[in-house]
Amino acid sequence: MTLETWSFVVSTVALACSGYAIVVSKNVARRTGVIDLHNAWNGVNDLDPTQMIGPDVRSAVNALELTATVWNHDVIEKNIVFQSYWEDFKRLYDVLLQCHTAIPGYRKTGNEFLTPNIRKAYHQMEQWALSGVKQTRL
Repeated sequence: MTLETWSFVVSTVALACSGYAIVVSKNVARRTGVIDLHNAWNGVNDLDPTQMIGPDVRSAVNALELTATVWNHDVIEKNIVFQSYWEDFKRLYDVLLQCHTAIPGYRKTGNEFLTPNIRKAYHQMEQWALSGVKQTRL
């Protein structure tokens, strides 16, 4: 084997190894983001549409915003986000969407707390949920 051939083989193997290392590192980073997301949801209370509490709304919106960000930017595997947070995300989103009165301590309604980032993630997750519904033709 010539020196050029040997160099080519070694370079090819090194390139393949570095590519694999990048993929592994990316996947590890995506999975560790789950802990941060879990912590954001820790302590988030359900929202009572008849008696909105400012700090509870702020905590809920912060969790929705972080969830939307990791969803929209593909920071964490979408399957993990969907399975772990969709039901809570949907419930809080729906309460805020229907709230058209000012939240105590804020000059915004619940609906106004829903940012474009949150709205985009909601609609994509809703489509994701609907895609699991099987249809048949008669």
